[in-house]
Amino acid sequence: MKDKKKVDNEITVSVIMITYGHAQFIKEAISGVLIQECNFPIELIIADDNSPDNTEEEVMEFLKDHPKKHLVKYTKHKENKGMHENFQWVTDESRGKYIAQCEGDDYWIDPYKLQKQVDFLEQNPEYGLVYTKTKVFEQRNKTFWQETRGREISNKHTVLFQNPITSLTTVYRADLNRLYLKENGEKRSNWMMGDYPKWIWFSYNSKIHFMKDVTAVYRLLENSASNFEEAKTKMAFKKNTIE
Repeated sequence: MKDKKKVDNEITVSVIMITYGHAQFIKEAISGVLIQECNFPIELIIADDNSPDNTEEEVMEFLKDHPKKHLVKYTKHKENKGMHENFQWVTDESRGKYIAQCEGDDYWIDPYKLQKQVDFLEQNPEYGLVYTKTKVFEQRNKTFWQETRGREISNKHTVLFQNPITSLTTVYRADLNRLYLKENGEKRSNWMMGDYPKWIWFSYNSKIHFMKDVTAVYRLLENSASNFEEAKTKMAFKKNTIE
C-alpha cells in the first residue's frame, strides 16, 4: 500500500469544481478538464452542493465509460452547504501542488491550458498565480460576446480597484491558497464575492502572470452568483464587494 503523503505528492494539479443545479452544463465542464494533455498527473474534484436537479445523473452518465473517469472524484452533499462552505470543502479535499478552478456551468476549450500554466509556475517560483483570457457565452441569447474577459495587471494596485482576473482560467499555488484561507477564514463568511478578495490577496503576496491565450468559456447566466437582473440585489452585491 502506498504512503498517503507520497500519493498526495504525485498530484500536480487539483481541479476543483463546485456545482449546483448545473445539469444541462456539467458534462461540458467535465469534458473541458478531461481533454487536458499534460505530462503530469491531475485530479478533478466535483462538489455537488445537493443539487435539486439531475446533475448527479448527468455526471454518472458521462463518466460511466469515459477512459479518464479514474481522475474524477464526485461527491454530492446530503445538505446544501452554500457557496463558501462548499468551496472550502472541495479545497480541503485537493491534494495537488497547484489548484485550478472551473465551476459546473463553465468550461475549458484549450487542451494545453494546464500544461502551459504549470510550466510557467514551475519555471518562475516567485509567481503565485497565472490566468488567461476567456470567451463569454450569454446563455439567454445563445451568443458569444465579441470581446473577451481577462486583461493584464499593470501593478499590484490594479486588482484592488477592478478585477481583471477570470477565475475559471486560474492556476495558483496550493500552499499560498492555504495561507490565504488561514488569514481570512472568519471574514470570508460575510463575503458574497468568493474569488475577488483572493486575487487581491495574491496580488499583494506574490507575483501574478497573465497569458493572452483564450483557454475557456465563461457562461453568463441571468441569475448566477455574480450576475443579477433585480436592481436592488445587484447593488447589494456590489456594495458587499466594495466592503
